[in-house]
Amino acid sequence: YLLYGALGLVVPILVALFPIKKGVRIPVRSALDFSGATTGGKSIPLPEPKHTSRPVLLSLRNAARPKRRFILNVTTLGLAGALFVSIVVSMLSIQSTLDGNLETWKFDYQIMTSPVRDVEQFSRQMQAVPNVTGYEVWGSGSAKLIYDSGETGNLYTLAAPPDGTAMLAPDMVEGPWLDSTGGNSVVVSHKFFESEPLYRVGDTVVRQSGDNVLSFVIVGSMLDLGTTTIYMNQEAYNHLVPAVNQINNVKMSLSMEGRRKAVFHAVEEGLTAQGIPILQSQSKSEMADIYAGHFTVTLQTFMFISLMLVVIAGFGLAA
Repeated sequence: YLLYGALGLVVPILVALFPIKKGVRIPVRSALDFSGATTGGKSIPLPEPKHTSRPVLLSLRNAARPKRRFILNVTTLGLAGALFVSIVVSMLSIQSTLDGNLETWKFDYQIMTSPVRDVEQFSRQMQAVPNVTGYEVWGSGSAKLIYDSGETGNLYTLAAPPDGTAMLAPDMVEGPWLDSTGGNSVVVSHKFFESEPLYRVGDTVVRQSGDNVLSFVIVGSMLDLGTTTIYMNQEAYNHLVPAVNQINNVKMSLSMEGRRKAVFHAVEEGLTAQGIPILQSQSKSEMADIYAGHFTVTLQTFMFISLMLVVIAGFGLAA
């Protein structure tokens, strides 16, 4: 945002600096005697269509009379139009990508809770909550990457879905999804390889959470637009993440009868009444808004610039 603000303040000043300096150097007498722009060379010939009024012909001729200014204004209009079209196409492409990625997630609402100790009691509590048609308890946490040199690397989010999860239909980029055989296999977000270019599918990575250190094999990567996440089996998750650091991510499918916010509020009230502490909550639509927000500001800024270019070039032609 600071960069955008600086560009918005500095660029207009730099663009206007040359004509302002040129204007202030003109003596007052010369400015008063100025009778309009001269042709400065050959003007661009324009056809004279029949049945066209004289004022329209004069306007067209005057617009094309200063050749350099006419070419500059038309070029600016062309660039502004191309920029506008490219921004619209980019917005549609980003929206399509977001919609496709969100379709892989089959939940409507997710909440973060403290670890579930009594699974049967938790199941009864969830069944008593209105509007919940299905749910899954995922493990959540974080772990650091340990390089071969022994140095500590980046901190990554962990997600441990249950076997045969119905809340995610992963869009695999390479390799298979996690199988139900357990073991220390992991699937990473495709962005993992951007921040860790030395690793590939099939490599072994060492993760540390608390005092626990385990080795894992990267069996695949999936398209994921959120934070860079490492997906693992719950058995491996329980071995890696200490119990005090474990967090449950409860993903729910809801019967959307009535307004969505009212349904989400009813779910939160129901869980609180059943004694389930809520650490954080988020709907899938809110998650989509967060993803879109990463691109919206930049695209809207370029959209504003393209519109300003159109206005400036239009004024240039009209003058």
